[in-house]
Amino acid sequence: MQVATGALAKRRPSSAPTPLMEAYAHFRLDRQAINCSKATMLTYEYTLGAFLRWVAREHPEVRRFEDMDVVVVRQYRAEMAERPGLHGKTLTPETLSGADRSMRTFFRWAVAEGYPVAPRILQMPKVRVPWKEPTLFHINQLRSILAAATRSGRRRRWQCGSWSARACGERS
Repeated sequence: MQVATGALAKRRPSSAPTPLMEAYAHFRLDRQAINCSKATMLTYEYTLGAFLRWVAREHPEVRRFEDMDVVVVRQYRAEMAERPGLHGKTLTPETLSGADRSMRTFFRWAVAEGYPVAPRILQMPKVRVPWKEPTLFHINQLRSILAAATRSGRRRRWQCGSWSARACGERS
């Protein structure tokens, strides 16, 4: 029960929970009941909790799913994409995508539970994550990496993996 009430504890104690926050508490209980990992629960708190606190602060008129429209969600996503993260830089596309996935999960759960979620919220495009090019090393960089691995004894274990051990005539 501690996990489910974590988001509600951050509210001001004088205000009554909104139907939206109560639905979020039920969502967390449901996720806890299907044995989501602690990391997943913390991700929901970090992403959905922040979203719902932002809604309560910026759009106090939004108290239920019926009050929330696609404009509110778009505005949050736009502000999230522009705000600085912990290190002063804008949030990475991977972070934005993770928050988007959490929100989508919450809204799909709400629809399955019978809450009236605006269909346009569910049809919003996903956050794009650009394809990252692999890091290319110069041959001298690779030599220094392998030399460091040899000094630590890790290269021998790496070379004697199952495929290379057979090629070297060794048994694993």
